[in-house]
Amino acid sequence: MIHRCLSTCRPIPVSILIGTLTIAGHADVITVDDDDPAADFSTIQEAVDAAVGGDRIEVGPGYYLANTKEDVPVVEVVGKSIEIVAVAADPASTVIAGQGSRRCVEWSFALGDCLLQGFTLDSGFTADDGGGIAIDLAALVI
Repeated sequence: MIHRCLSTCRPIPVSILIGTLTIAGHADVITVDDDDPAADFSTIQEAVDAAVGGDRIEVGPGYYLANTKEDVPVVEVVGKSIEIVAVAADPASTVIAGQGSRRCVEWSFALGDCLLQGFTLDSGFTADDGGGIAIDLAALVI
C-alpha cells in the first residue's frame, strides 16, 4: 500500500539539516603539554572539557595526573565523540597515571567514533572494574 501525503504532511525543516551538517564538518586540533607554555592546555582533562564532538586532542610527552583531590578519573570523557592521541612515537613517553588512587580514563555516552591512542595507563585503581580504563556506552577504539 502506498501512502500519499495530502494536506496532513509537513515538510522537513531544511535549516535544521543544514545546521547539523555544518557542525559535523567542523573539528579543531587542541594541544596539551604539561611543560610547554605554547600548548593550549597543560592537562588532558582541561582539553577534554573544552573539546566538542569531532575535535582531536594531541598530547605531548609527559606524566599526566589528576589536578584535583576529588575521587575522579584522571581523564573523564562524557558524551563527546573525540580523539585523544599521544604525539610521541613511544607510548611509554606519554603516561596517564592514576597514582594508585583513581581510574586513569573513563569514557561514557559517546556514540560517535572515539579514539584513545599512544598512551601508557599506569597505576589506575578503583574498587569497581576498570582501574586503567572504563568504557560505558562509547564507541571507543584504543
